[in-house]
Parts: sequence; structure tokens; C-alpha cells
Amino acid sequence: MAAATIVFLPCWESGHFMSMVAAGKRMLDASGGALSLTVLVMQAPTAAKAAEVDGHVRREAASGLDIRFLNLPPVEPPTGYVAPEEFNFRYTQLHAPQVEEAVAGLASPVAAIVVDLFCTPLLDAAGELAVPRYVYFASTGAFLALMLRLPAFREELTARLRETEGTVHVPGLPPVPLPYMPACLSGDKIGNYEWFEDYGCRFMDASGIIINSS
Repeated sequence: MAAATIVFLPCWESGHFMSMVAAGKRMLDASGGALSLTVLVMQAPTAAKAAEVDGHVRREAASGLDIRFLNLPPVEPPTGYVAPEEFNFRYTQLHAPQVEEAVAGLASPVAAIVVDLFCTPLLDAAGELAVPRYVYFASTGAFLALMLRLPAFREELTARLRETEGTVHVPGLPPVPLPYMPACLSGDKIGNYEWFEDYGCRFMDASGIIINSS
């Protein structure tokens, strides 16, 4: 029987894509040959990003490691969304049928599916396949603590986070002055807070979180 494989589903942004592949290499090394790695590659929504991903894939495919890259069929990008985060969420979500089909067609048994923090719309597809599903969090532990707290802020605060004065209280962190909050949450970008909040909610649907931090 073929060795079990871990399926990775990274975001197309280089910082996320390469961080996730690096984590996969460490898993391969730690498994002592008991696991392989399958990376499902979504077509990036822009030509420039697609070229970056193609370059990463070519370099890693030539490394000689037991990593298989599978390009998912392209989807038609959604239209009519103002917030970049909403576009990314909807665009990623459209790949659910392709993910299910790709994983179901693998010759190796699937030990787990790991999705990037911005690919959590595809956790439902992983759930349909009845295998453990994990979120890979490419940022810091402090930002993860904040993301997990965002859903509670909606109920506990009378205004949106970016409209709140003073400090923000997050379990595991000292009080954070609002000016030091990430701009994607406290700034004026349209719709950001709501979509980051949704990502934080979806983390709870995973079997666990793999964080890129000590």
C-alpha cells in the first residue's frame, strides 16, 4: 500500500504558500518516510500571482522530496465584491468541488487535510471527505489569539473594533492599545473586520491549528 499522504491547501500569496510548503518539508523529515505530501494548487486570481506560484512549484518539484503538486481546475472569479477579503473568501470557496474531486482521486490514503488560514471556506469540503482537517496559521501566536477572539468582540462591544477607543483585551496578551492593532482590523478598509471575524469563527470547525510560531 502507498504511504499515507497529507494534503496541503495553501493560499497563493508567496508568504503563505512557501511557509506552508516549508512546514510540509519538516513533517516529511519527521515522518522518516512514513508520509508523503500532496499540495493542491489553486490558480491565483491574477497573472502576476500565478507566475509567482508557478515559480515556487517548479523549484520545489525539482527538490527530490516526496512532494506532489496538483493543479486544481481554474474557476471563474466572482464579481461585484468591494472588499478584497470578501473576493478572496468567495473565490476560494468556489474551489470546493475541485478539492473534493482531487482528494477522492488520490491513490494514497489521506492522513489529514491542512488548509491555509485564508482557505478556511474549504473546511467544509474537507469535512465531506471524513478525514481530519487542520488550519495552518502562517502568522504569529499573538495574531492567532486575536483572530480567535474576534467572534466574541461582536457580542461584547457596542461598536466595531476599529471604532473602539482605549485598549483591546485578548486572552493571553497584555491590553493592546487600539493604534497598535493590525491595520486590517482597526483601519478604514471596507469590510475587513467582518471577513477576518468569519475566518476566526471557522477555525473552530478544524480538528486543530498548526501555527508557524514557537
